[in-house]
Amino acid sequence: SPSLSLDVAECDRLFTDWYTAHHGKGSVETLTRLQSFVTRYRPVPGENQLARHVDGRSVHGSIILGLPTDDPFEGGGVTVWDGSPQTTDYYPILSGDICFLDRCVWHQGNPITAGTRWGIV
Repeated sequence: SPSLSLDVAECDRLFTDWYTAHHGKGSVETLTRLQSFVTRYRPVPGENQLARHVDGRSVHGSIILGLPTDDPFEGGGVTVWDGSPQTTDYYPILSGDICFLDRCVWHQGNPITAGTRWGIV
């Protein structure tokens, strides 16, 4: 199984740097992780994707980290709708990839068609 050298503390540091670059110095006094959870996608109805959504009104940003899998997947990734005018971007999110989302950004976990996809949010 592939290894993952990025840990949650490193994700926090990278996110703080990214958020500060986008919102200015002092925009992050203390980073507070509201929750972290592992997601598993399998190619069966109801488990193969996460529908388009926003991560809650009190969430100022989110991190999606692709985790290793022993069952390589096909499909997946994340689609993000953001900006004004709105753009649509696709990110594959493979093992070790990290995606930062700003507050109130619409996104979805795209369907997989084979294998098992793991991630931590």
